[in-house]
Amino acid sequence: MVWWLSFVLHEAGFNLLLILLPLYVISIGGSLTDIGIMCMIGQLVAIPASMFWGYACDKARSYKPFILLSFSSLSIAIYSLIIATKVSHLIFLYIILSILHSAHGPPRNVLIAELYTYEEWKESFAVFEKFAEVGRLTGLLAGAYISFSGASTISLISLCGSLHIAAFLLSIILIRDPILILERRLVSIKRMVDLVDRGTYAFCKALDGFSKVCSLKKVNVKAFCTGLTFFQAASTMLFTPMPIFLSRELALQQGLVFTIYTLNSLGVVLGYLHLIYRSSENVEKTSLLKVVLLRSVTVFLMFIALSSTFNVVIITALLTLLGYLYALFYVYVLTISMELLPPKKVGLIDAIINLGSVYGAFIGPLIADKVGFNYVFLLSGLTFFASFIAFKVFNR
Repeated sequence: MVWWLSFVLHEAGFNLLLILLPLYVISIGGSLTDIGIMCMIGQLVAIPASMFWGYACDKARSYKPFILLSFSSLSIAIYSLIIATKVSHLIFLYIILSILHSAHGPPRNVLIAELYTYEEWKESFAVFEKFAEVGRLTGLLAGAYISFSGASTISLISLCGSLHIAAFLLSIILIRDPILILERRLVSIKRMVDLVDRGTYAFCKALDGFSKVCSLKKVNVKAFCTGLTFFQAASTMLFTPMPIFLSRELALQQGLVFTIYTLNSLGVVLGYLHLIYRSSENVEKTSLLKVVLLRSVTVFLMFIALSSTFNVVIITALLTLLGYLYALFYVYVLTISMELLPPKKVGLIDAIINLGSVYGAFIGPLIADKVGFNYVFLLSGLTFFASFIAFKVFNR
């Protein structure tokens, strides 16, 4: 498990950067619409990039070089943000960051899937994401401390770049490619054998006069992808303008913004700890449905809380709950997707996530800028519910 330590450093730096960038755009004269355009284009170019990196690493049957490429080039791109003085410069650099960031996702997922058995996937993904979230939490705590101490945005950006250099160096030492690439193929064979076995059973029963004995339906992959796209669109729609909502609408200083995100990250850690504790349980599709529905209800509660006297406290608590629910959702989706997707298609999961992010990253800041944050919460909640409907179709 020590090879995951390099990803802890990466997550600490990159998560801090993602919260910092919207605030940075506003500070140099940009608008919420500029933030939406920047994030939309970045997510859009990441779609073909994720597909390419996923195909390339499986084709090469080597995963470490792609992780090293991602971390090293990200450090250079992040340091370049220091000299950006115009919104157009930030947009260009964010596009580069999105392409380079997508290079480590598919090989990371494959390493987990191939280094552990299918029965261990749920626990392994949960443990990995727990460590990654600890990294995000650490980065946010560092951001809050540095902000409260009066340091500049440039100092925070430099910290993000330095963390990626450390992640690159640690990856050289710790990460090793698996000797054999077999586990995903074995899972595919197992699913095929199970289908044949049920088909034979159904045929024999039919000969005995039973008209309907079992279901031979294939998994509805399209419904799964649709649900994931809606979920990511709703999440990105909500969280892309969130730093501006906290700093502008709730009048919180930058240090408090990082503190609230820290609590959100803490909720994610608790979610992963819950999954590790319950790792012996199988990943049930009904569990995925419950999480998505609860996420929708939570966002609607945030919409209602906007008019409350204690809106800061309530919204902070609900953001923490959203973090907890996201941890459950992400591990469920990763476990199911690694079972569904064949080799050389592993980048599809990141591409689908980015597809939803394209819509959400643009429409969230745009709505906030033109008609207000209230409608962002409302539309996000409705989109989460649409995701629930799609996953319900997948669950049939």
